[in-house]
Amino acid sequence: MKAFFALVALAAGAAAQTASFLIPQPGATIAPGSTVTVQVHQDESTSDDVQLGIAIGLATCFSGTCANYDPAQDGMGTILYSGPFNPQFNSSDPEAGLQESFTLTFPGSTGPSVLSIAQMQAVGVNKIPTFNVVDVVIEMSD
Repeated sequence: MKAFFALVALAAGAAAQTASFLIPQPGATIAPGSTVTVQVHQDESTSDDVQLGIAIGLATCFSGTCANYDPAQDGMGTILYSGPFNPQFNSSDPEAGLQESFTLTFPGSTGPSVLSIAQMQAVGVNKIPTFNVVDVVIEMSD
């Protein structure tokens, strides 16, 4: 029983340390072919965590809606960035917490789309690997 509670505590701690989008916000409109600065926020950790990297992808929802689109099952589409993730505090925006900005060029497709992050990190004293996927629905339009 102790092992069960330890696993639940570890899972809760890992889930609380996920990355999310500061910019763009849900429903934002981005012009196809444009270069946009994307800001990724990282929740502060109460335990030791090591960022292993992230990927940022863009998938067009061809059905006209992204309501049932799940990047963890349906794919991330076009990968706009993959590599290191090293979020830091920004002294000009301390309320935003840990964050990192990425300048990305968005492809030429139009319509509702899902911008997603796949994040890999090692959490806690034992460096338990965790994998998180989060997304935001945006509109690709001129």
